[in-house]
Amino acid sequence: MIGASAAATGLQIRTRAVTPINRPLNDEIPDRVGHWIAADTADVVRPAEAGKKNRYDQEISRVYLSDGSAGIMLLIAYGTTQSDTLQVHRPEFCYPAAGFAIRDVQSIGVPITGATSVPATFFTASRDERIEQVLYWVRLGDSFPNSWLQQHIARLTDSVRGIIPDGILVRASMLDGNPVQSRDLLSSFLGQLSVGSTSVGRLALLGRS
Repeated sequence: MIGASAAATGLQIRTRAVTPINRPLNDEIPDRVGHWIAADTADVVRPAEAGKKNRYDQEISRVYLSDGSAGIMLLIAYGTTQSDTLQVHRPEFCYPAAGFAIRDVQSIGVPITGATSVPATFFTASRDERIEQVLYWVRLGDSFPNSWLQQHIARLTDSVRGIIPDGILVRASMLDGNPVQSRDLLSSFLGQLSVGSTSVGRLALLGRS
């Protein structure tokens, strides 16, 4: 009866690709990843419009420190609903907005477990004497778009299917002049972070627990 009524009135019943996360993610993401230990920090490039309630529902900003290794900066920005006006902002836009030049953008896979990997993007950002190596992924519902165009297409596809996606930006970066070494280290870090998270944390990061 509900389906027939909706069809008759032209209404579309919308469903969720992933159940929205309503618990504090700060409690679901590990403070220790391998030999890195987390601390709060303000020295992280924030997403454009970060903190506005109409874009992100939760944000986590940490630096993970380890003896004998450069610190790793982590930023997680999560929104329960993605639409035309509420979308995860990609780092290729927020870094230039903060005065950085970006170069050597490449698509890679971040290994999680076994044969499972997450499509991600790696690039080098520089501003004055600061050189930052950045690795991130965006999850939109059950897809991992690797560009703004892919993200736009994924959102339109979900809209046609009557699906309301959630969205998350997972970004790790470090100050280092060696992009190859940093890329491998950041990839390993994000893989360990995902495995070490709770089931709720993995649901947020990966769309599955």
